[in-house]
Amino acid sequence: MPSLASPEPGTPDPAPDAEIAGPPPRETAGLGETVQAVLAGQERVSTSVGALDAALGGGLQPGRLYLVVGEQDAGTGLLPTGAVRAAVFDDGRGVLYGACGPSRRDIAARVMAAHLDVDYLALRDGQLEDAERAAVAELSAQPAAAFLRIDDGPDLDAGVLADLAASVPGLALIVVDRLHAARDPRRPMSGPAGVVEAVQALTHLARARNVAVLAVLDTDDEDLLAVLDADVTVTLTRTWAGRRAEVAERDLGKVAEAAFEADLDHARLADLPPPPFNAGRAFGDEEGRQVMARLVEAAGAFTERLEGLPMGLRQDLRSFLADAERCSGGWDHTGRLGGSQLAVLRDWARRPDLPDTDDGHRLRTALDAFLDHALAHGYAPQDASNAA
Repeated sequence: MPSLASPEPGTPDPAPDAEIAGPPPRETAGLGETVQAVLAGQERVSTSVGALDAALGGGLQPGRLYLVVGEQDAGTGLLPTGAVRAAVFDDGRGVLYGACGPSRRDIAARVMAAHLDVDYLALRDGQLEDAERAAVAELSAQPAAAFLRIDDGPDLDAGVLADLAASVPGLALIVVDRLHAARDPRRPMSGPAGVVEAVQALTHLARARNVAVLAVLDTDDEDLLAVLDADVTVTLTRTWAGRRAEVAERDLGKVAEAAFEADLDHARLADLPPPPFNAGRAFGDEEGRQVMARLVEAAGAFTERLEGLPMGLRQDLRSFLADAERCSGGWDHTGRLGGSQLAVLRDWARRPDLPDTDDGHRLRTALDAFLDHALAHGYAPQDASNAA
């Protein structure tokens, strides 16, 4: 029969049910502190394409999942290359690359080819020239190269990436290349159900680790994308001039777009080259017309004594004044004004001496403004071939 005696002195009483440890209390965030964090901003990861970074609000933002979709020839597989280059070699930050299609050799060759301007296929196939091979070896031996960790092993899924993320120092970016719309029993992140599960898990991973997650999906099927409901969807398409990206955000729809080109030789996306300088367009806006008017006025003071100016500038200013008067109605149908504008720009870019007089000083000021306006609109004096 159990004893009813009192417990020995000093024996602790059992803890009541109310004192059993439970889950920690939930934390809430106030409006003020949250707004301050938003205003402070966070360091983003560049895509190495200026136009695309601008469309994304400055690059890839920590804590968000970016889903890249489109046909394979649209450049979806090249977009991660630029982000990896920027994070690893420009910023010295960590990247975890989940390769669910391309191999680790493919990924490494793309990153090196894009960063060093060497031929991607030659690098991948081991056919580089000696100098290029030495440059690749030197870059791969630098400490920054260790910031990129690639997993192309079997059974790779979001859970594996979450476990690996803790071991990557300075982690800023997680790449998943790629999610497969068609079911493949050897790839967990494939098939509609597998893709949905992966996107949900990657979204939580981005927020939990406060890193940008960039996932490539091999389809732009609208029904599947509607179910996925990613933070940001970047849809790539081919155009006659290169590639176009349409950026859409959850709850907002399309917010921006960008145009760029695919540099397939170097396995990268790149900004479009600047358009040829066109004097008519450059000086056709309100500011340009004001700059023109001041130059016409300043040069007009030398109408009777242009001989006081250097010969080349003297001849070109005379043509410029005549063409400006001829086109005072605003239409340069012969293109002669554009030609004389370019001639004056080339002359003044060489900085010839002008008379040390009040009129000379006014002309110098007007020519400086004329050249500055042209430079701001794409004029490159060192390359006369840039003019259209």
